[in-house]
Amino acid sequence: PCEIMELETLLEMLNIAIEKFDLSDICVTLDQIIDVALKDNESFNSSESIKKTVEAIKKYISENYFEDLSLTSLAKQFLVDRSYLSKFFKHETGENLMLYIAKKRIEKAIELMTENSATLTEISFLVGYEDYAYFNRVFRKITGKSPREYKAYLEGQLN
Repeated sequence: PCEIMELETLLEMLNIAIEKFDLSDICVTLDQIIDVALKDNESFNSSESIKKTVEAIKKYISENYFEDLSLTSLAKQFLVDRSYLSKFFKHETGENLMLYIAKKRIEKAIELMTENSATLTEISFLVGYEDYAYFNRVFRKITGKSPREYKAYLEGQLN
């Protein structure tokens, strides 16, 4: 089940990369799909520097979730090879990097739903999604509800 959700997320990311004609992201995403499909079980040396890098990346994502984050941009930011970053992030966290970013964004969107009166379109933009329809799909995939349904659920809980 987790692998299926991860593959679906990767396939959506691949579609976006194809729409943007971003050959670099297409190649990286295809590499990730192959890793998931083949259950790449390479053994990693979990050195302290790798763990520190992963923690720094997670902190960076938490503080900059609203930016245009990609495997390529994070690899450049942290001076690591993209495919290596993808593999060691997954090894250290048990989670695909892009799925981790999506979950962090949806977590922040839920916080915004409870804290202020911004519209769902504004919230999607605030957490890094310029396309509301894509935000809606990611939100539904992660929470099981659409943003509108989730907001109504939250409002019901608060009343």
